[in-house]
Amino acid sequence: MSTIRYIGVIISFAFFLFSIFRYKSGKLRRIDLFIFFGISLAIFLISLQPNIVNFITAPLTGGYEQANRLIAIIIVSNFIIYGLILKQFLRINSVDRNLGRLVEALAVSQYKEDKKIHNLKKIIVVIPAYNEEENIGNVLKRIPEKIRNYKIEPLVVVDGATDNTEKVAREMGASVIVNKINRGGGAALRAGYQTALNQEAEIVVTLDADGQHRPEEIERLVIPLINNEVDFTSGSRILGKQEKNSRIRQSGIVFFNILISILLFRRITDCSNSFRALKVNELAKLDLKEDQFHSTELIIDAVKKDIRFKEVPVSVLRRYSGKSKKPGSLIYGWSFFKTIMKTWFR
Repeated sequence: MSTIRYIGVIISFAFFLFSIFRYKSGKLRRIDLFIFFGISLAIFLISLQPNIVNFITAPLTGGYEQANRLIAIIIVSNFIIYGLILKQFLRINSVDRNLGRLVEALAVSQYKEDKKIHNLKKIIVVIPAYNEEENIGNVLKRIPEKIRNYKIEPLVVVDGATDNTEKVAREMGASVIVNKINRGGGAALRAGYQTALNQEAEIVVTLDADGQHRPEEIERLVIPLINNEVDFTSGSRILGKQEKNSRIRQSGIVFFNILISILLFRRITDCSNSFRALKVNELAKLDLKEDQFHSTELIIDAVKKDIRFKEVPVSVLRRYSGKSKKPGSLIYGWSFFKTIMKTWFR
């Protein structure tokens, strides 16, 4: 037997013992242990008798042996490796989702201990905020206290901020939830939505903390819900007005509006606007998973589930101060596209 085959036998035993040790220490699940056993056995059998893989390698090499057999084994091994990598990606995604749920649950739980909202407060305005100490105060002071017979309760979800956003929000009298780590606007909103459910609010409104949305326009969003015309309203800068920024971003919004309109068979004029209002009793119907591109996910999921929806003209301004937390245009566009397709194919 050649040296390389001896090495293969040693590696197979080492792999086998390693998997046993990891399983005993609780670092491998049973299904992973079986996978490791299978790999160890395959290495062991191929090392003892290379001809055992001829039935696999022959179709790949046209029946040639020796060097071509090695090439075929490498090809098959790559397929196995790709499968294992895919499995790990799926596990990572699952762990990431569970981590997100844990962070949100901890934030909401801490909020309950910190301060409770009385049932009289029927509309909760959720404001996700990441390092917005310069802007959040100006946003909060402009939120109306009451619309018709509905009292307004601002709720700031501080998403892993490293500045004084939390302090400023509390000084302004807002209720505050604190995510200990930065998860993204979508994750922050889910914590806010859960709080709205827990506190039995009737309507939840969301707007940005950077001053791009005008709190004075909240009434435009909630009146159709109060009048029971629809269950979900989303602000539209196309129907309203906007202060233009990047031409690339503007072109991207136009493209994605057209794409979503085609997919949903209805006209959508502003798919990326996070200024919106939703009846709280509709939240249970939604399956919200995205940590970043939540505005598009919500529109697609709501329309697919026949939640009564319409767009309302609003203003979108430049942020008061500071830098945008959004990624570069190309990464933003690609991620936006992925969110649209993932949500639509659910």
